Amino acid sequence: LDVTENIKKISDIPQTVDEKFNGSIRGEYYMKKSVFKKYFADVMKNPRNATAGIMKRLDGKDCEKLNFFAYDILSEDNVFESEYLVSQKYNLLSEGFGFKTPNYIVTDKLEDILKFREEMQKNRDTLDFDIDGLVVKNEIIEIDDMQRKTPLRDIAIKFDLMQADSIARKVDWQLQGSIFAPVVYFDEIELDGTSNIKASLHNVAWMKEMGFHDGCKVRVSKHGQIINQVDEVLDPIFDGDIHFNYPKKCPICGADTVVTESGILRCPNEECSQKLNHWFDRFFTVLDVKGVGEAMIKDLVKRYKTPIHMLAEMTKDELSSIFGLNGEKLYDNIRITQKKPITLGKLLALMDFEGYSLKSLEKLPYSSLDELGKITAKDIIQIEGFSDITANELYKYISNRWIDIKDMANEFVLEEKKNSSDGKFNGTSFCFHGTLSHKRKELEEMVIANGGKIGGVTKSLNY
Repeated sequence: LDVTENIKKISDIPQTVDEKFNGSIRGEYYMKKSVFKKYFADVMKNPRNATAGIMKRLDGKDCEKLNFFAYDILSEDNVFESEYLVSQKYNLLSEGFGFKTPNYIVTDKLEDILKFREEMQKNRDTLDFDIDGLVVKNEIIEIDDMQRKTPLRDIAIKFDLMQADSIARKVDWQLQGSIFAPVVYFDEIELDGTSNIKASLHNVAWMKEMGFHDGCKVRVSKHGQIINQVDEVLDPIFDGDIHFNYPKKCPICGADTVVTESGILRCPNEECSQKLNHWFDRFFTVLDVKGVGEAMIKDLVKRYKTPIHMLAEMTKDELSSIFGLNGEKLYDNIRITQKKPITLGKLLALMDFEGYSLKSLEKLPYSSLDELGKITAKDIIQIEGFSDITANELYKYISNRWIDIKDMANEFVLEEKKNSSDGKFNGTSFCFHGTLSHKRKELEEMVIANGGKIGGVTKSLNY
């Protein structure tokens, strides 16, 4: 979504600049708490949500109510990186370009940084905008690092989490595919200026490890000013037993639930309609087939049961009779994707092995079913990103679904995985962000095909 015109409506954005340069300015747009309280408190949850929603409006309405902080400037010829210190760039942004910049100090002493953090944390409630921490920058600029979307030499120092204590009243086990996600409801508390009544509990193993029990006292925090999470049970029970109730049967199909080795509660019935709906949804998401909503998926499950059966049995006339013109488009889009070679990792992602992302499955260094059929759990454990538990569970998934995997493979063309030792990007990691020349998935697949890895923003990230 191009938000250029909306950005220009923000009053803090100068419409012209005195300095002539070919480059870009980094910053963050936000909503003041006073503006949120005056205009949006009755219709939106918090300033962050309001800001995101307003910026996406096609008519640009209310964008003038937003503000902007500039925190960096870059040029095509690297003049700002090679000739300026970070503090000098801040001065240029504010005095030369007319942007508002964040408060900052320049120091070479750790105690000064910690003192500044303490002062900002103490006074955060008096600020007219939300803030959850500081960023420490090196005064001397390293050009290669600054050209990253998230420079590695910029170190975030978060404030202490906002916490509040409450009483757990009920646990709601939300069925997502075949996995149950526990959400605890508690007496209302206030965190970061908003009322909160629920938080994530992760899984059965975590709850048992924390000594969770019905009616216990919990300490809740808001991570990243967005996600509520239970950090601690204040009156735990540790006697080896489980002191909370969880579904013993799937509410959809009636099958007995199981707790996996990693502590996740799930429905093991592969024919459960909830599981099948989730499988179709994941199938279309991985293939990047657009326009298939919940209602269409339910009809597809009724007609074909699984994506594998759909691929083998569907005809354009049949889909047209069910969905009209949308059915014809769906048929064409699916058949087009079937002609494109896919990796073995993508094939496994089409199987909807819940808990394993496409990115994690692409780490498997195999390109054929013959190779995949010979692997053991020990082989998977040796692959970066897999623990003993996740490797064992993936091995069980592959073994139990082997016939389905082969049937799915018959509907696609598997591409050969290049030997990483021969790849252009061998040993190099990439992370794609922002506006790109191609789809993110295409770029990630290209990197993997050439021996590279896809990763997050860590110290080991190369690009």
